Amino acid sequence: GRDHDDGGAHACPARPAQRVSTDYRETVRWYRQASGQGFAMAQRNLGLMYANGHGVPEDDREPAKWLARAAGRGVAEGQAVLGAM
Repeated sequence: GRDHDDGGAHACPARPAQRVSTDYRETVRWYRQASGQGFAMAQRNLGLMYANGHGVPEDDREPAKWLARAAGRGVAEGQAVLGAM
């Protein structure tokens, strides 16, 4: 049989964990730009950034707006997160 090709989705276990400095505000800026261009996963991620207050003030309306847009573009997780809010 042939091994399942996961498209490289798993991290290499031999590679040590690295600390990554995260600038959430910069991340939000890029997600906003991609979301405005209709990228569903960026919309989902932007909704989660608002829900968690990462790089933006925590907000009750913005997460729902972005997650609903992502769900409308076929991102099932967007709908699932909306249902859990």
